[in-house]
Amino acid sequence: MILRNTDKRRQKAKKVLNIIEDYCKLTNIDLKKIKIIDVGGSVGYIAETFSTIEIKKFISMDIDFPAILWGKNNLNISEKFNVINGNQTTITSTSMPDFLNEKDIKIINL
Repeated sequence: MILRNTDKRRQKAKKVLNIIEDYCKLTNIDLKKIKIIDVGGSVGYIAETFSTIEIKKFISMDIDFPAILWGKNNLNISEKFNVINGNQTTITSTSMPDFLNEKDIKIINL
């Protein structure tokens, strides 16, 4: 079963975006230079919300493959964003070193 409480999930995704935008303003971090990984991204409402701004790179991953497929087929997610099956990916310091920079953002939705 895919959870798709659209209004609440989009509202939460906008809150996440607002928090990250505020943090970047306070710390003088340019969002256009930031990479974001969203672990547990489900159908991709955060990816869809972040598609509305300019960032360097965005990866959303989840182990719920039907949810990932639903999001890819039904949401307006920028093609520059990667939405991947977490069951087929292992995150290690050698597999994703470009996301280990302390200024990059990790969103963990577990």
